[in-house]
Amino acid sequence: MSPRFGGIYYTLMASLPALPEPAQAKRTPISRPRLDQRLAMLPDEDRATVDQVEHFLRWARQPLESTDAEAIELYDTVRRTSTNAVVRELFAYRFDFRVVIAGLRARLRGWEPLTIDHPIAAQLRRNWEEPSFGLGYRFPWIESVRALLEQRDSMAVERLLLHTAWRHLSDLELGRYFSLEALIIYLAKWDIVARIAGHDAEAGRRRFDSLVAEAYGGATH
Repeated sequence: MSPRFGGIYYTLMASLPALPEPAQAKRTPISRPRLDQRLAMLPDEDRATVDQVEHFLRWARQPLESTDAEAIELYDTVRRTSTNAVVRELFAYRFDFRVVIAGLRARLRGWEPLTIDHPIAAQLRRNWEEPSFGLGYRFPWIESVRALLEQRDSMAVERLLLHTAWRHLSDLELGRYFSLEALIIYLAKWDIVARIAGHDAEAGRRRFDSLVAEAYGGATH
């Protein structure tokens, strides 16, 4: 973000209502159309970054409409081209999330380890028999998610993961208030609130039933 756009972010961020914590999320405090109106004031060079983030959030929100190849291509594009630390961290964290959950679901169903070319997937393959894949130190939520998956409580899994993603975003948010990075974090949090406010049990089951199939899409075992 160019320094000359700093004033835009003071105006933009000050115009956005505070988001409720996930436990209190009943509806989004600003509608999508009104949010889009606010985003119209972005400079072109930053709008492209925001569009990239929102494309990723749409993919993460709708796994049935994505493919494994699309996910990896999107992730690799960001790693190659983005110089924004928050964007890179957001993509990496969400993608790792997906791979770990897909691994847990695959193992629970008695499937073979994921074969996608990704560092976390490689860690899963090396530690397939360990309850937390040897990743409990990095993802302390794994044990809780594993237990909930064994209980087939997909809605509880989704709630736990959305709350975990929220905490990660809150950590990223520290010290970032009136900037492109602050806006990106706000949009990612808005997406979480929208998902919590709008999902239902059937949609939750569909999303989680599709995670493994999507992670395996196009893979050869």
